[in-house]
Amino acid sequence: MESNDTYVYMDESSSHPSLKCKFCIKPLIDPVKTPTGDQFCRKCISRIIRREASNGSDKLNTGGNSPLSNTQKLTPVTEPIVLSMLDALLVRCTACEEINIARGKFNEHKLKHCLKASTLCQAADLKCPWMGTRENLEIHLQECKLEPLRPILEEIFHEHDQVKLRIKNLSEQVKQLTDNTDGEMNLLLQNITVS
Repeated sequence: MESNDTYVYMDESSSHPSLKCKFCIKPLIDPVKTPTGDQFCRKCISRIIRREASNGSDKLNTGGNSPLSNTQKLTPVTEPIVLSMLDALLVRCTACEEINIARGKFNEHKLKHCLKASTLCQAADLKCPWMGTRENLEIHLQECKLEPLRPILEEIFHEHDQVKLRIKNLSEQVKQLTDNTDGEMNLLLQNITVS
Protein backbone atom coordinates (compact mmCIF):
# COMPACT_ATOMS: atom_id res chain seq x y z
CA MET A 1 0.00 0.00 0.00
CA GLU A 2 1.35 3.42 -0.89
CA SER A 3 1.39 6.41 1.36
CA ASN A 4 -1.23 9.05 0.81
CA ASP A 5 -2.92 11.86 2.67
CA THR A 6 -6.45 10.55 2.16
CA TYR A 7 -6.60 8.68 5.46
CA VAL A 8 -5.55 9.18 9.06
CA TYR A 9 -4.96 6.52 11.68
CA MET A 10 -7.69 5.96 14.24
CA ASP A 11 -5.17 5.35 17.05
CA GLU A 12 -1.64 5.64 15.71
CA SER A 13 -0.17 5.93 19.20
CA SER A 14 -1.24 2.38 20.04
CA SER A 15 0.71 0.92 17.10
CA HIS A 16 3.57 -1.26 18.29
CA PRO A 17 6.95 0.49 17.92
CA SER A 18 8.26 -2.35 15.72
CA LEU A 19 5.59 -1.41 13.15
CA LYS A 20 6.86 2.16 12.87
CA CYS A 21 9.43 3.62 10.52
CA LYS A 22 12.62 4.80 12.22
CA PHE A 23 12.60 8.00 10.13
CA CYS A 24 8.99 9.24 10.01
CA ILE A 25 7.89 7.45 13.23
CA LYS A 26 4.60 6.47 11.53
CA PRO A 27 3.34 2.97 10.75
CA LEU A 28 5.40 1.42 7.97
CA ILE A 29 4.22 1.80 4.39
CA ASP A 30 5.83 -0.45 1.75
CA PRO A 31 8.35 -1.56 4.41
CA VAL A 32 11.94 -2.50 3.67
CA LYS A 33 14.64 -3.69 6.04
CA THR A 34 18.39 -3.56 6.30
CA PRO A 35 20.57 -6.61 6.95
CA THR A 36 20.62 -5.53 10.61
CA GLY A 37 16.81 -5.79 10.76
CA ASP A 38 16.00 -2.08 10.90
CA GLN A 39 12.73 -1.36 9.10
CA PHE A 40 11.77 1.76 7.17
CA CYS A 41 9.10 2.99 4.77
CA ARG A 42 10.52 2.59 1.28
CA LYS A 43 9.77 6.25 0.47
CA CYS A 44 11.41 7.50 3.65
CA ILE A 45 14.69 5.68 3.19
CA SER A 46 14.73 6.43 -0.55
CA ARG A 47 14.30 10.15 0.20
CA ILE A 48 17.13 10.02 2.77
CA ILE A 49 19.39 8.14 0.34
CA ARG A 50 18.75 10.70 -2.42
CA ARG A 51 19.36 13.60 -0.03
CA GLU A 52 22.59 12.09 1.27
CA ALA A 53 23.76 11.33 -2.27
CA SER A 54 22.99 14.86 -3.49
CA ASN A 55 24.83 16.34 -0.49
CA GLY A 56 27.86 14.23 -1.35
CA SER A 57 27.74 12.70 2.09
CA ASP A 58 29.94 9.68 2.71
CA LYS A 59 27.31 8.10 4.98
CA LEU A 60 26.28 5.90 2.10
CA ASN A 61 29.74 4.37 1.96
CA THR A 62 30.51 4.03 5.65
CA GLY A 63 30.73 0.66 7.26
CA GLY A 64 29.02 1.87 10.41
CA ASN A 65 25.63 1.03 11.83
CA SER A 66 23.91 3.72 9.80
CA PRO A 67 20.86 2.31 8.01
CA LEU A 68 22.20 4.07 4.95
CA SER A 69 25.45 2.10 4.93
CA ASN A 70 23.77 -0.96 3.47
CA THR A 71 21.33 0.63 1.03
CA GLN A 72 22.21 -1.87 -1.66
CA LYS A 73 21.07 -4.65 0.64
CA LEU A 74 17.56 -3.35 1.43
CA THR A 75 14.96 -6.07 1.12
CA PRO A 76 11.17 -5.91 1.29
CA VAL A 77 9.61 -6.93 4.57
CA THR A 78 7.76 -10.15 3.76
CA GLU A 79 6.95 -11.57 7.17
CA PRO A 80 3.20 -12.30 7.02
CA ILE A 81 2.60 -11.35 10.65
CA VAL A 82 4.14 -7.88 10.20
CA LEU A 83 2.27 -7.24 6.95
CA SER A 84 -0.99 -8.50 8.47
CA MET A 85 -0.59 -6.26 11.51
CA LEU A 86 0.08 -3.25 9.28
CA ASP A 87 -2.90 -4.05 7.05
CA ALA A 88 -5.13 -4.38 10.14
CA LEU A 89 -4.40 -0.86 11.42
CA LEU A 90 -7.63 1.12 11.44
CA VAL A 91 -7.90 4.38 9.51
CA ARG A 92 -10.45 7.09 8.80
CA CYS A 93 -11.06 8.28 5.25
CA THR A 94 -10.51 12.05 5.22
CA ALA A 95 -12.72 12.46 2.15
CA CYS A 96 -15.95 10.79 3.32
CA GLU A 97 -15.12 10.52 7.05
CA GLU A 98 -15.88 6.77 7.17
CA ILE A 99 -14.09 5.26 10.17
CA ASN A 100 -12.57 1.92 11.15
CA ILE A 101 -11.39 0.94 7.69
CA ALA A 102 -8.55 -1.60 7.77
CA ARG A 103 -5.56 0.10 6.15
CA GLY A 104 -5.07 -2.91 3.89
CA LYS A 105 -8.60 -2.39 2.54
CA PHE A 106 -8.31 1.38 2.11
CA ASN A 107 -7.55 1.31 -1.62
CA GLU A 108 -10.63 -0.85 -2.16
CA HIS A 109 -12.66 1.64 -0.14
CA LYS A 110 -11.34 4.53 -2.20
CA LEU A 111 -11.90 2.77 -5.55
CA LYS A 112 -15.30 1.25 -4.84
CA HIS A 113 -17.04 2.73 -1.81
CA CYS A 114 -15.93 6.26 -0.91
CA LEU A 115 -18.78 8.59 -1.86
CA LYS A 116 -16.42 11.57 -2.07
CA ALA A 117 -13.86 9.91 -4.34
CA SER A 118 -13.62 11.10 -7.94
CA THR A 119 -14.94 8.66 -10.47
CA LEU A 120 -15.75 8.47 -14.15
CA CYS A 121 -19.10 7.67 -15.67
CA GLN A 122 -19.69 3.97 -16.30
CA ALA A 123 -19.92 5.00 -19.96
CA ALA A 124 -16.39 6.48 -19.96
CA ASP A 125 -15.39 3.60 -22.24
CA LEU A 126 -18.06 4.92 -24.63
CA LYS A 127 -16.45 8.39 -24.45
CA CYS A 128 -18.75 9.97 -21.85
CA PRO A 129 -16.68 12.93 -20.53
CA TRP A 130 -18.39 13.16 -17.11
CA MET A 131 -16.23 13.03 -14.01
CA GLY A 132 -17.43 13.68 -10.49
CA THR A 133 -17.82 12.18 -7.05
CA ARG A 134 -19.29 8.73 -6.55
CA GLU A 135 -22.19 10.28 -4.61
CA ASN A 136 -23.20 12.19 -7.78
CA LEU A 137 -22.77 9.26 -10.16
CA GLU A 138 -26.37 8.01 -9.85
CA ILE A 139 -27.72 11.46 -10.70
CA HIS A 140 -25.45 11.64 -13.73
CA LEU A 141 -26.43 8.15 -14.91
CA GLN A 142 -30.07 9.24 -15.03
CA GLU A 143 -29.04 11.99 -17.47
CA CYS A 144 -26.22 10.22 -19.34
CA LYS A 145 -26.92 9.92 -23.08
CA LEU A 146 -24.36 7.17 -23.73
CA GLU A 147 -25.03 4.57 -21.02
CA PRO A 148 -28.52 3.68 -22.35
CA LEU A 149 -26.92 3.06 -25.76
CA ARG A 150 -24.47 0.51 -24.34
CA PRO A 151 -26.26 -2.66 -25.57
CA ILE A 152 -26.50 -1.33 -29.12
CA LEU A 153 -22.94 0.04 -29.11
CA GLU A 154 -21.53 -3.19 -27.67
CA GLU A 155 -23.19 -5.12 -30.50
CA ILE A 156 -21.69 -2.70 -33.04
CA PHE A 157 -18.26 -3.00 -31.39
CA HIS A 158 -18.53 -6.80 -31.45
CA GLU A 159 -19.45 -6.77 -35.15
CA HIS A 160 -16.58 -4.35 -35.83
CA ASP A 161 -14.14 -6.69 -34.08
CA GLN A 162 -15.45 -9.63 -36.11
CA VAL A 163 -14.98 -7.67 -39.36
CA LYS A 164 -11.42 -6.72 -38.34
CA LEU A 165 -10.65 -10.37 -37.59
CA ARG A 166 -12.10 -11.46 -40.94
CA ILE A 167 -10.05 -8.80 -42.78
CA LYS A 168 -6.90 -9.98 -40.98
CA ASN A 169 -7.59 -13.61 -41.92
CA LEU A 170 -8.30 -12.68 -45.54
CA SER A 171 -5.13 -10.58 -45.71
CA GLU A 172 -3.09 -13.53 -44.45
CA GLN A 173 -4.71 -15.80 -47.07
CA VAL A 174 -3.95 -13.27 -49.84
CA LYS A 175 -0.34 -13.02 -48.67
CA GLN A 176 -0.01 -16.81 -48.59
CA LEU A 177 -1.50 -17.13 -52.10
CA THR A 178 0.78 -14.35 -53.37
CA ASP A 179 3.83 -16.03 -51.86
CA ASN A 180 2.82 -19.38 -53.40
CA THR A 181 2.21 -17.76 -56.78
CA ASP A 182 5.57 -15.94 -56.64
CA GLY A 183 7.29 -19.23 -55.78
CA GLU A 184 5.60 -21.02 -58.69
CA MET A 185 6.54 -18.17 -61.10
CA ASN A 186 10.18 -18.30 -59.96
CA LEU A 187 10.24 -22.07 -60.43
CA LEU A 188 8.71 -21.70 -63.91
CA LEU A 189 11.27 -19.04 -64.85
CA GLN A 190 14.13 -21.26 -63.65
CA ASN A 191 12.83 -24.14 -65.76
CA ILE A 192 12.61 -21.89 -68.82
CA THR A 193 16.19 -20.58 -68.44
CA VAL A 194 17.51 -24.11 -67.88
CA SER A 195 15.88 -25.39 -71.05
